[in-house]
Amino acid sequence: MAAPKAVQLTKIRRLEGIFGQMVTEFQSHKPVHMDIGDYIAPNMHEFVPTNTNKGQRRDQQILNSTPEDALDIGVSGLFNGLCDPTEKWMAVEPDEPDLRDDHDAQVYCEEITTRFLSELAKSNFYTVAPEDFAAILAFGTCASLQLEFFGDSCFWFGAMPPGSYYIGVDAWWKVNQVGREWQMTARAMAQEFGYQALSFRAQQAIDNNQGEQQFQVKHLIYPNPEFKEGVLSPANKRFASCYYEVSCEDENKTLLEEGF
Repeated sequence: MAAPKAVQLTKIRRLEGIFGQMVTEFQSHKPVHMDIGDYIAPNMHEFVPTNTNKGQRRDQQILNSTPEDALDIGVSGLFNGLCDPTEKWMAVEPDEPDLRDDHDAQVYCEEITTRFLSELAKSNFYTVAPEDFAAILAFGTCASLQLEFFGDSCFWFGAMPPGSYYIGVDAWWKVNQVGREWQMTARAMAQEFGYQALSFRAQQAIDNNQGEQQFQVKHLIYPNPEFKEGVLSPANKRFASCYYEVSCEDENKTLLEEGF
């Protein structure tokens, strides 16, 4: 008897399969997280992707300001204690113990530390860090992106609101994949990914002067199946990163694929 043929999935269906497994895994935790959002951190979460840019009040369940005040105090303590921008709060050191007393190594590490703290100060790190601390205190975990940026600083940081992202772990319970979803305007997508990468519907929205129309976008970072140890090329990085429109009519078309 011949073996059944493997089903050839489109690119987006394959990515949605990975994404959907993480969403399913999260479902048993979601009610508790939503309660935390309602009673402690009403303006931090995004459990409904279409609410990304909605301005309605979310604090109807709050009886008084005690939980929010406690969260603010905790965030302030963590921020000032761990990464006060007015202090030299981190330092680079050699991994090799024998080098830690070497003068040239000390000078080099001091220069790297100074440059790194300078880049953080020019970036949006100190704006995003309090959001991460708040998520850790309220929800027990946080997720942020650190991306290359070619502007005032070489770094760009983005905090993912609780409820907008999902995580997966490997055999050793170490997080090795992250998926996030949110709403983007057609104009913003064209600016970030280029007009040709957009779906036909998004292109039409721009052509018809409706660039503020919202579209659901997902971003998946996962172990790169093409990774090869020691091969230095963007396609062979340890992780793959893919942005795609959920409702794109061409299920093999993505907004951006790259190594991560």
